[in-house]
Amino acid sequence: MDKVKQLFGQRIKFLRKTRHMTQEQLAERLGLNVRQISRIESGVNFVSLDTMKMLSVIFNVNISELFNISITPDEILLSCKDKILHYTAVDTDKGTKFTKTGDSDSFYIKNFVYDKKDESLSDIAKKCNHQLTVSYMKNNEATADIIYFPNGDFKVYKRQNFFRIDYKLTKLFNEIIKISKNELMLDFIKTAVNACRSLAARKRLRILLDGLDLADKMK
Repeated sequence: MDKVKQLFGQRIKFLRKTRHMTQEQLAERLGLNVRQISRIESGVNFVSLDTMKMLSVIFNVNISELFNISITPDEILLSCKDKILHYTAVDTDKGTKFTKTGDSDSFYIKNFVYDKKDESLSDIAKKCNHQLTVSYMKNNEATADIIYFPNGDFKVYKRQNFFRIDYKLTKLFNEIIKISKNELMLDFIKTAVNACRSLAARKRLRILLDGLDLADKMK
């Protein structure tokens, strides 16, 4: 839990600075004092659910984005400090498009064949000294996971209907309608659904759950 508090604080600090806000300005909008903001950003204190909702409004992000920590923030991924490098790959007219999980940055590789080793991806794993995983997508569904290891090894795991689920769409839609006014619950469901797609998303869901537990204790 202490790690979640620390990483959450770093995320709040990152969001505040990217919006050119001072601690004093954020404190005023939240109805807190500067010392409380400092303790939140340093991971000493955590926030209540009400404060969490206010932060999502102030920063104009979903609540789950407040917990987008230790997984794919640009400053961690680009400096190769993250232990999980994850991309999704989709074939397009320009070539295969690779997008970082939780990030808008992307690049293209022409003539990419998922079950053949790509040297450019292998180089990323070697340079960062971390495993790199690519989820290869077809018709909005992951059909294979390709793993590049720092030592140059390469493995392909085909998904043979493993994640195919026969959803009862009408029933699910009706349930969503019932909770459509609860932004926190909708945000949580979206995060949970994404957790079915990648290891990084599952890690993010666990962090979100830990954060909500901490927020409940602040009541």
